[in-house]
Amino acid sequence: RLLPHVAHCAVLWPRAASTAGQLIPFSGTSLLSAAKPGGEILVRAWLDAFVIGRTFCPWARPADKRRNIRIVESSGKDADEVIFDLLSEAEALPDGPGADGQATTTLVVCPYVEEWKEYPAFRDFYEEELEGGSGFLEEFDMKIIAFHPKYLRYGFSVEEGDRVAIANANGTTSSATVLDEEGGLHPQDGEELLDVRFDDGEEFLVRYSSIITKLAVDATTGEERSADDGSGDAANLLSRAPRPTFHLLRLEDLDAAGDAAQAGSGPNIKAVLAENARRAADLGLDGMDELLKQCG
Repeated sequence: RLLPHVAHCAVLWPRAASTAGQLIPFSGTSLLSAAKPGGEILVRAWLDAFVIGRTFCPWARPADKRRNIRIVESSGKDADEVIFDLLSEAEALPDGPGADGQATTTLVVCPYVEEWKEYPAFRDFYEEELEGGSGFLEEFDMKIIAFHPKYLRYGFSVEEGDRVAIANANGTTSSATVLDEEGGLHPQDGEELLDVRFDDGEEFLVRYSSIITKLAVDATTGEERSADDGSGDAANLLSRAPRPTFHLLRLEDLDAAGDAAQAGSGPNIKAVLAENARRAADLGLDGMDELLKQCG
């Protein structure tokens, strides 16, 4: 059962009213020594060094070998121009597996929106205008994944067995135990869900955003309190890139990865995510900062 939650407002895409930014495609090898490299070159370097080079996405290397990954820089300087460019790129992606050299997934780099240099404004645009990545689901069957140099969505991460405090619709707070950290996606807007059991025994699917904090038992008093937990650092690192970037990811590719995992012919998605979190934690904030500096 889904715990009641206030629904997000629908987004009206400003197609005709917007002026598109100039899209600058890039598909070549990274050029770290180039003078004042464009955002697309920096993101290409990050893709090579982090995503592919450190195998954080095992599906990226074969897609890159088939030249199915498109990196494009938007010259849009405001939200409307970027939305127009995102729509243009989404419309250009094909259905089906795609031939060698044909883009089936796109990274749109957005280095020219001044207010997005700081993460809060970028986050607000992503959560409100792009509906937390679900804004293209209905029209394009596509998720939008956000990356930013200062990405900080998760103050913590949770897993099965963790105790959490949940914000209720009436303003109260309830304690619960996480049964499954991957409870699926909300049918209205695609937000990630958790399966939890409340202390009264009721089980619900709740939005990740409804978690106020993780809970831990105070060794002195024996009572539950907010956990002093920095485990969210690893999840944040996985979504950091040299420039604000949106990844257009087709649902059919997600489904294909899930089918391959189930058939035993592809990586297990949950295992990959768990291993990524562990390896990102080993890399640490300093290591990630250094990697991003090397990319530009």
